[in-house]
Amino acid sequence: MAVITNDQKAFAKLIDSSLLNSTDRHKDYEAVCAEALHYGFACVAVQGGFVKTCAELLRGSDIRLSCAAAFPMGLSSLKTKMNETANAFEDGATDIDMVLNVSKILDGDYAYVEKEIRTITEMVRLAGGVSKFIFEICYLNNAQIKDVIKICNDIKPDFIKTGTGMQGPAMYETVVMMRRECDPAIKLKASGAARNYERMEAIIEAGADRIGTICAGLIMDQYRVKFGLQP
Repeated sequence: MAVITNDQKAFAKLIDSSLLNSTDRHKDYEAVCAEALHYGFACVAVQGGFVKTCAELLRGSDIRLSCAAAFPMGLSSLKTKMNETANAFEDGATDIDMVLNVSKILDGDYAYVEKEIRTITEMVRLAGGVSKFIFEICYLNNAQIKDVIKICNDIKPDFIKTGTGMQGPAMYETVVMMRRECDPAIKLKASGAARNYERMEAIIEAGADRIGTICAGLIMDQYRVKFGLQP
């Protein structure tokens, strides 16, 4: 379970810095990668068309690079998701943040959901990468979330993730529940939950192991003030 201390390097590794808007430009990708290199974040997350660009910008560092796949709706066919995963690794990604097919979850088609999770998890493992599956919990009730967690507990991807961050933040109580239901071997990522240090601290306390955020630099600045650390 993640904890927050005054170890600045360890704190930075709790953060995946995201840049996922349609209007983001090349200068924005340069900036987010430079910021990640400066602070030492765990990962930069971008959409597939900019994986190659960011792989070049992060080359030689320990910063991981995630492709936000089937983003943000998750309704692509499994074949399309497989192709996107393969292409992301070809372009230099190390991680895949895959949006699950919420429609299939709402229909109770758990055989399809299981096949999707198992197939992508196995692809990512073979590539030596890290798999993160996005639930988009704002559309699901607790019973549905628990059903998908049971599938993940059997397959054991590297992470389960609350949502894309595009449809609202992860709620404290839901993060607590997801951590309780999830196998300890699987890490929990919360997105859209932390736009400042105070909120990140609460979500880590709730049980998240990683935070996905567009406010990574701001959070680092507030963290330094909190612990009296030098810039």
